[in-house]
Amino acid sequence: MSVVLATVDRPERLPALLRELVEQLGPDDDVWVIDQSSGVSSQAGQAAVERIGDPRVHWEARARRGLPGARNQGVARSSGDVVWFVDDDVHLHPGCLQAHREAYDDPAVGGVAGRIVEKVVANNAKALCNRVGRSGRVHTNLDVPQVGWVDSLKGANMSLRRQALSQAGPFDEGYRGTSFLEDADLSERVVRRGWRLRYVPEAAVDHDHAPTGGVRVGSDRAREGWRFHHTGRFVRRHRPLVGLLPVAATFAAIACRQGLAQRAPLRPAWLMGQLIRGWRDSSALDSGRA
Repeated sequence: MSVVLATVDRPERLPALLRELVEQLGPDDDVWVIDQSSGVSSQAGQAAVERIGDPRVHWEARARRGLPGARNQGVARSSGDVVWFVDDDVHLHPGCLQAHREAYDDPAVGGVAGRIVEKVVANNAKALCNRVGRSGRVHTNLDVPQVGWVDSLKGANMSLRRQALSQAGPFDEGYRGTSFLEDADLSERVVRRGWRLRYVPEAAVDHDHAPTGGVRVGSDRAREGWRFHHTGRFVRRHRPLVGLLPVAATFAAIACRQGLAQRAPLRPAWLMGQLIRGWRDSSALDSGRA
């Protein structure tokens, strides 16, 4: 089992999380902290890893920021048959890693969604669910006690069989900025290759949603622009052409509401432009691969 922990500008979170990880590691497991911080934050992150003093825990810097790229770097450096990805602002429940590990006794399982107890963001589905709906909006509830199957993994607490990762390809580094939907994009590719995604409630974390650092990029306006962009990118890659219609209708309504609420008459057009740009970016990427 390998653990990939992408972090940026949250060195104060690392000591406690690394201690929790080390307590759950097996003798042949490894941890890769991919640190996208700079300056003092980077130095503090490296020092936190060194203070752990465990040869299974490694620190590596990454100059170019981007969550998918950091995860790809961790996958390339690690060696486990299963790779577990966790956010840097979580706390592990006892037995979390072992629950991920045991789920792969089923050879059909290509990925595991662990339980995520959200401390700030509310779930928007009543039953077990994690998927991108026809409207392009994410429907999620990964905080239920029953085991089950899901359509998509969630990056705060997810693992993948290395074989499935190799078949599906790396995380798409085109999900820049906030990296919204990079986990759903990879999940779609894994499922397309015949693997199933298992929800395991015993593989649980508390997700704090730290108020600074992480994938936050720029202003609220910029982050919402990335949301529209990445939705367009995802829909182009994983939905039929007709699937753009409900997405366009839903996001046009969202854009208009934001424009009215913020008294910004040009904002809807800008947001819809980001949606179209994401669609075109993905189309160009797919054409280049053909």
